[in-house]
Amino acid sequence: MRYFPFFVDIHDWNIVVIGAGKVAERRVASLLNFQVHITIIAPRAVEQIQKWAREGRVQLFLRSYQVGDLADAMMVLATADDGEVNDAAEREARENSVLFNRCDDRNSCDFHFPGLCVKHDVVVGIHAGGEDHKTAARITGKVKEVLADRCV
Repeated sequence: MRYFPFFVDIHDWNIVVIGAGKVAERRVASLLNFQVHITIIAPRAVEQIQKWAREGRVQLFLRSYQVGDLADAMMVLATADDGEVNDAAEREARENSVLFNRCDDRNSCDFHFPGLCVKHDVVVGIHAGGEDHKTAARITGKVKEVLADRCV
C-alpha cells in the first residue's frame, strides 16, 4: 500500500512515548527537531533518553504505563517490547481519538515514521511501505548526502 506524505505542524503537540529503548530513541530524535513536548514512560531507558531528560528536552517517567497516561496526548508512540503494554496503549489512544503508532504492528498504525532528513526549513520524509526499512534507509542516506546537513 502507498501512504500519502502528510506534512503537518506538530509544534507544541504533547506526544507520549511508551517504551524507552532504541526504537523510541530514534523516533524521539526525529521529533526533537519540531519543538514538541515529549513525555516518555518506561520502567528503564537507554542512556540517550536519560540524557535528554537530564537536559530537560523530554519528560521521563521511569515506571510502567498506566491507563490515563495518554489523557493530554495528541500523538502516541507505543515502542515497548511488551505487546500487552502496546495493546493497552492502543486501546486508550483509540478511545481518545489520538494519533497512534506502534513499533510492533504496522497495520495498527494511523501513520508510519519515515526516514527523515531536516535542513533548516527543508524536511524530506522517505517511506517504503512500512516493510522495506533497508531501502528507506538507503534512500534516506542518499538524501542526507544531498542535503549534507543536520539530517536525523
